[in-house]
Amino acid sequence: MEKAPELYKPTNYWEYKANFLQPALKEEGLKDFRRKAVSVYASIGGVDVLPKWWIDLHKSRLFNNRLLRSMPFWSKVLDVLNGPVNKIANAVPGYTEYLKQKPYRYARQVEKETGAAPVENFEASLAGNPEYVFTVKGKTYTNNIFDYYLRYAYCCRFVNFNEIDVIVELGSGSCKLTEVIKKLHPHITFLLFDISPQLYVGERYLATVFPDDVISYEKNRNMQSIPQLEKGKIYMFGSWQFPLLQEFKYDMFFNLTSFQEMEPHVVANYLKFVDGNARYVYLHSKMDGKEVAAQKGGFGVMEPTKLVHFQQGLTAYDMADIRDSRKETGELKWNGHKDAFWIRKKIS
Repeated sequence: MEKAPELYKPTNYWEYKANFLQPALKEEGLKDFRRKAVSVYASIGGVDVLPKWWIDLHKSRLFNNRLLRSMPFWSKVLDVLNGPVNKIANAVPGYTEYLKQKPYRYARQVEKETGAAPVENFEASLAGNPEYVFTVKGKTYTNNIFDYYLRYAYCCRFVNFNEIDVIVELGSGSCKLTEVIKKLHPHITFLLFDISPQLYVGERYLATVFPDDVISYEKNRNMQSIPQLEKGKIYMFGSWQFPLLQEFKYDMFFNLTSFQEMEPHVVANYLKFVDGNARYVYLHSKMDGKEVAAQKGGFGVMEPTKLVHFQQGLTAYDMADIRDSRKETGELKWNGHKDAFWIRKKIS
């Protein structure tokens, strides 16, 4: 990666994050990585932990109305009360289990709305020892796996995955979107691209979940062109290998949140290898741009990538839809994240 052209190296956001992720991998490895709530693993979708509190009194009209908010330090009072209230609530028989299964119930609702493959057709891997685990009808799930199921279900509004053969994803992270789709549609072939060490985390996870289907970066690192692909396999690549897609036609391109962590000129370069090559494009991103770093090397991006930059890079497509993204429990995702879907224009 360090030998790659500048456009394919980690941008400012991930240069900063790498200061934490690379030492964590060297010192801790991947043992129990899905339980590490306060860790950089959460940045790549790798964590499945129980919420700190089930109830937030700040959101209660009874405890936080206009009159009470006028009292000095009332917000701090609620912070203090949150702990005991949640301990009491969690002691009620069945209450915790009810809340743990909320993502399952919401996913079943979305499944009916979108025509996605049924939730009961798959279950989550427990590799990495996730904490937020529950069982419904004999199937095991985690909260985080439903976040990725919702991303898949959104796309089902526009495309039938039974008719999809090849999916390309840039910024595949912990690779749970691949886990969900492959378990529901095992015939699909995946080409996954990421910077290291995310590439390492994602490959090790998928190799554990699908031990016979992962074609390692170690085998792909010297490829000069996309080979004859094996149906249902998962090919791992470094982001610096993205130009392999220059003349390659494929069905779908995915990018979940990683474009928002890059500067516009970097995104424009990647989209050169997407525009017109994919039949469909799905982006999950903060469309008004991510936070800007105070200085180079600090947390954030140097210049935010926004919806207009995606529109400029996807000239061969019509935008079919854009809407506010929702968390696995049904609430709106924080800070303006949206789902957007593009369909390639028909050539006249």
